[in-house]
Amino acid sequence: MKIIHTLAVILVYTLSSYLFAQDKIAPLQIGDPVPDIFLENIINHPRGTAHLSDFKGKLLILDFWATWCRPCIQAIPRFEQLQREFGNQLQILMVTSQPSTSIAKFFSDRGFTLPSVTGDQKLSKLFPHKYVPHEVWIKDGKIIAITGEAEVTANNIKAQLAD
Repeated sequence: MKIIHTLAVILVYTLSSYLFAQDKIAPLQIGDPVPDIFLENIINHPRGTAHLSDFKGKLLILDFWATWCRPCIQAIPRFEQLQREFGNQLQILMVTSQPSTSIAKFFSDRGFTLPSVTGDQKLSKLFPHKYVPHEVWIKDGKIIAITGEAEVTANNIKAQLAD
């Protein structure tokens, strides 16, 4: 009986350690491969969910932003223009920790059409930052740059697409 109890304790400990380790997300740097994480609560997206791998074959720019950030809001129309200009070669995916209800209304009131991950916790752990806007450039499943919003230009996008 004591052996069964001991084995049960070991099993519970092992499983909880494994599950806890799976939830831990280590910060990434330029050159690192990006794990294929599942994203939920995406507004302006056909399914509302996606895996990062769904954007394979495109230059993916993650734009970490917030509604209280003036430079973030001022950049959105430019980002939308770049998205139209580069079409299927590019995906600008906005990311905020704010809830989907407030972001959906914010976007609707302003006519913004870019997709935005809302209520984010996963991507912010992968790409920690102190300030917004904060841009992470991903190509072929690897981080190729981490910049500010000013570097998201047509020339820089063309250079990355040509490389």
